[in-house]
Amino acid sequence: MSVNSELELRLASNDEQRAAHANCHDVWSMGMPLDAHVERRMTSAMHQRARWYVGLCEGHVVTGLGCHPTLFSVRGAATPGIAIASVHTLSSHRGRGFAPRLIEFVEREERAAGARLSVLFSDVGVPYYAQMGYRACPAHRAGAETPPQVAVVLRNLKLQPATVAEYLPVMQELHATLCRESPLYFVRTREYARQLTQRYPSDQCLLLMDGGEAVGYLQVALRPNLLLIRDLGVRDDATHLRRAMYELIFDRAQQLGLARVEGWLPRDYDTTEYFYVAARPQEITMFKPLDKSVVLDEACLAAADRVCEIDHV
Repeated sequence: MSVNSELELRLASNDEQRAAHANCHDVWSMGMPLDAHVERRMTSAMHQRARWYVGLCEGHVVTGLGCHPTLFSVRGAATPGIAIASVHTLSSHRGRGFAPRLIEFVEREERAAGARLSVLFSDVGVPYYAQMGYRACPAHRAGAETPPQVAVVLRNLKLQPATVAEYLPVMQELHATLCRESPLYFVRTREYARQLTQRYPSDQCLLLMDGGEAVGYLQVALRPNLLLIRDLGVRDDATHLRRAMYELIFDRAQQLGLARVEGWLPRDYDTTEYFYVAARPQEITMFKPLDKSVVLDEACLAAADRVCEIDHV
């Protein structure tokens, strides 16, 4: 292909979507061979939910991305938007501005369809997307070694395994209570909440129970020597419930013989009492208004530190 080839931007056909997935095998293969990698992305709940856009040179897909429809709340106002993911350009065509052109095209198309806010999670630092108008938010990852003994203060609270059917309505309801006062968050509609539970079928779903009442939710992945917190919330974001949740997470990790607990957690007083919290070097949360009526002040950006890894695309 000529280096001077014209870039054609458009919504991907099924074959073009497959080509875009094949192109990014070098980055997101998860150790799978090419064919398995493509099939995983074509059939996963998360990837199927997205609209896929591509850029072609001489009929070949050279750049692509996924655009996930997302509903946000900004200062209490329901704000339709998008989450941009899997931005990738073939190594042979990098350095020519293809990805920024594709992103600009997608933003224009989605804005015309009603999107007013865009989010992405940068793996290439802040400056690259900042030049396109995206603003970085606080984005932290917490981690701690599992203590040999865990002191659980509120003994009336228990973590109870739950089926997806049991977990889903509780997660959706409690997420609404903990975000009630937040100036910016991902709205978990029933469809979106259901899709979140389908993203990682091997994860464990648990409910924080106070007697017969669910007051918190937790989704975790179990990996060699690691308990990974994928999603977490407690009723009204109450301090005593959050601290009890952390204690019970460590207790569970200890019982399972897992040496470490990690996850996307905010840098706040409660979290730093239990974890070492550091800025994420990758998967940095960045927002960009697509409509002048959407204003993101510092409080909005700070609130994004509570985005959980389950929302990452």
